[in-house]
Amino acid sequence: MDQDINKLPSAKEQTRHLRKRRVVILLTGIIFLVAGVTYALLGGPSSANTLATTFLMKERINILVLGVDARDDDIGRSDTTFVVTIDTIAKKITMLSIPRDSRVKIDGHGWDKFNHAYAFGGSKLSKSSVENLLGIPIDYTVVMNFQGFVHMIDALGGVTIDVDKRMYYSDPYDDDGGLYIDLHPGVQKLNGKTAMEYVRYRDEEGDIGRVARQQKFLKALLQEFSKPQLITKLPDLIKEFAVAVRTDMPTKEMVKLIPIINDGVKSGLHTEWLSGTPCWIQDVSYWLPDIKELRYKVAQIQDIAVDERYISDLQNY
Repeated sequence: MDQDINKLPSAKEQTRHLRKRRVVILLTGIIFLVAGVTYALLGGPSSANTLATTFLMKERINILVLGVDARDDDIGRSDTTFVVTIDTIAKKITMLSIPRDSRVKIDGHGWDKFNHAYAFGGSKLSKSSVENLLGIPIDYTVVMNFQGFVHMIDALGGVTIDVDKRMYYSDPYDDDGGLYIDLHPGVQKLNGKTAMEYVRYRDEEGDIGRVARQQKFLKALLQEFSKPQLITKLPDLIKEFAVAVRTDMPTKEMVKLIPIINDGVKSGLHTEWLSGTPCWIQDVSYWLPDIKELRYKVAQIQDIAVDERYISDLQNY
């Protein structure tokens, strides 16, 4: 790989964003929520299945999901990134997570951390960077801000989960007025604020422990979505969703995916991680992706033949 690195923001600015954690699991839940809301509004399975058969669907649909720490005076960075692949034939859902510090090619900016793509050019540049990295087209993009996470969970009425251990962290200098995480072990209902603490918490386990907690949170979140009481919360959920989420996915596409997502959730989510190694380049820390392993992984998800052309494209990244 080319070792020329663009100048990154100052150490102070990097520290400002260091504590922003990926809320991978939440954003997947939001996609399911969209389907669930539409499902309810259309009157259940008969309406959904009728509409689903009205339109032709691609065999696989790839959705880029970005969690952004945007503010009034700052476009922010995509500190949460993953690609959801929906296999409409096998009715299988795969979620591929991309670490924020992954060193990738960004059009017009050379090699840089992936989450800087959003700061440079919003979701459009993030999308092209992911397409170049994975070697596949992205069909739709979903962008959600972190403040929306809190409001969505509150509108849902909270999420019941078994916190497995004591979680305590304090940083009065965090850029959002201070970050304080103070959770005790045991079964409890998390509101928006404490849910954010749960999915952001990181200790000596690093990303491995955090991802495991996020997966656990998703299962708990889906349990909340499955409760009959959800119907009474739809007005507030729709309102919060409209404020917190931006997507270029048409409503009719969401409707088509409802029965497929429903079956996919029942069979279980398949999760993947962009494997690689941590490294330092010019005193800046990166996650260096294993491109060969990544592309073979993508080929399996997308059912792409690994032929000479595929290998050639792999070597050109």
